[in-house]
Amino acid sequence: MGRKFSDISYQFKNESDEEEQTAPKQKSKSNDMQQGGDQRRRREAAVKAMGNTEDQVARIREHQAELARMQAREAAERYRSSGAQSSDRVKTREICAYPNVAALPKDAKTTRVFVDLKNDAVLLPLGGSVVPFHIATIKNVSLSKADEGEYTFLRINFLPPPDGTGAGQASFLREVTFRAANSSAANLNTAFRVIKELRKRYTTRESERKEREAAVVQERLVLYKQKRIRLPDVYIRPNLGRTRSLGTLEAHTNGFRFTTAKNEVVGMFMNVSCQW
Repeated sequence: MGRKFSDISYQFKNESDEEEQTAPKQKSKSNDMQQGGDQRRRREAAVKAMGNTEDQVARIREHQAELARMQAREAAERYRSSGAQSSDRVKTREICAYPNVAALPKDAKTTRVFVDLKNDAVLLPLGGSVVPFHIATIKNVSLSKADEGEYTFLRINFLPPPDGTGAGQASFLREVTFRAANSSAANLNTAFRVIKELRKRYTTRESERKEREAAVVQERLVLYKQKRIRLPDVYIRPNLGRTRSLGTLEAHTNGFRFTTAKNEVVGMFMNVSCQW
């Protein structure tokens, strides 16, 4: 289909417009080249100032060694200051299973794992000797068998040392694994069961000890000698056991006493925060 001559139009760009568009690009490229050249000249000037290559390497190494010594001194100072602050804030309780070698049980042998329930210790055969570990240092214990089912493995994981102990570069035992054939693995099976039970008992005992230390020291209850005021068939919260216990609440001279068939709770009037 033909078109009329009046429907056709042409547009032409001037050479000045093209030069204006290409000029910013050339200008930015020249700026980048100039900045790169300045950086290169600064590096070359720094290298020339330090001397030849051998002198440069020696100076760099000496400077790095000095920086390492400075960082080590700063780290040691921070460690000493943090250790002093932590010792002022927290009083850790030292744990000792036996005072000396003579106190080790006679039944412990260098060929089997022995658990001392009386002293909360686990004695392990290591390097031909009996080495005692307090149960507080043991994180967990596991018992497993190999894929073939011919051997039994007892694995004991230990807790890491607390921060600020001042141990320096000392090494610490992380875990130990003992292996025995299934036909002679009775010692490992027994040790696994007893260690888990001992750790459970120790954890419960430590929780009770911390609760007693955190408890508020209060005065003794002065019993009311005349006719006592009693409120029978009441409950206390939180529960003294797993289930609610029915008991009797008594009012005395300086406090209350709640008694059940198995437990007794005393509360002073001075510790009462609110009532309704």
